[in-house]
Amino acid sequence: MLANIGRAITGVVPSVQDRLARSAAELVATLAADCASRLVADARPATQSLFDRITDSIESTLGDPDLGPQAIADQNGVSLRYLHQLFQRQGTTVGRWIRSRRLDAARRELARPDALRREVSAVAARWGFTSASHFSRAFRETYGISPVQWRTQARAAAHSEQGHGA
Repeated sequence: MLANIGRAITGVVPSVQDRLARSAAELVATLAADCASRLVADARPATQSLFDRITDSIESTLGDPDLGPQAIADQNGVSLRYLHQLFQRQGTTVGRWIRSRRLDAARRELARPDALRREVSAVAARWGFTSASHFSRAFRETYGISPVQWRTQARAAAHSEQGHGA
């Protein structure tokens, strides 16, 4: 197409040649921008898919106290650096993600009626925390309440719901 424009432009007056050349340049720039935006858009779903696959693998191994960035990178066939970049794009770090997911899983378990008799330290260990005191500090820091207080509130709420349902 550009070759045809180049041949046709030779028989045109100079002022028209300039306008045609500018129009052709704009056309090429528009096509290049469109191609570039498609490449970026195509890369996003692949990157998001990889991130989702990695977070799914983290979820399935949250209870492993040795779960860390290197193990996750190895398990998912990515470099450690790329793993950190994926999480950075989400506005977090691998370590913060793991900690957040572990705390959420422990919080949900502590509220379950079938887990009310389970020791808080056992729940913490089940979700990969190797220190009960570290777990308690992290829990309080995140939720503004201790794990024991959370469990007490959950027990009271469950009891209250049972009373209203009768």
